[in-house]
Amino acid sequence: DAICNFESYPIWQKSVISVNVLDRAPDNRPVMVEFSFDLILKKITLINNYEYFDKDFVLNWVTISGDITEHEGTYTFQKLRDDRTNAVLEGYGVIGFPIPKKVMDYLGSVTLRKSIKSLKKIVESGGVKWN
Repeated sequence: DAICNFESYPIWQKSVISVNVLDRAPDNRPVMVEFSFDLILKKITLINNYEYFDKDFVLNWVTISGDITEHEGTYTFQKLRDDRTNAVLEGYGVIGFPIPKKVMDYLGSVTLRKSIKSLKKIVESGGVKWN
């Protein structure tokens, strides 16, 4: 629920400024979502398309427009026990503007780590519910 409740991201993801769901599937899950991020030196916007694979507990995305020229990824959820789930994030991206290597390294490691820790915290607190 937390990862697919995109409108809640600005509440628990510090780098997310705003989210706008542009299109939904017949089951009301978002399939096209616009994000605005604050990446310290630059604010960026992108639009992602999402694809849900319920049987395998997988969520895929691909960026279709915005300030990042290529961006795609997958969340895979693996049930460990009744009260535990392992979330695996795999992604690839190419930023479409010059950025110093040190800043990119920071964004790639520290920011992603913070994002995953924020997801873990909000899920374990039970603080995010579908709108």
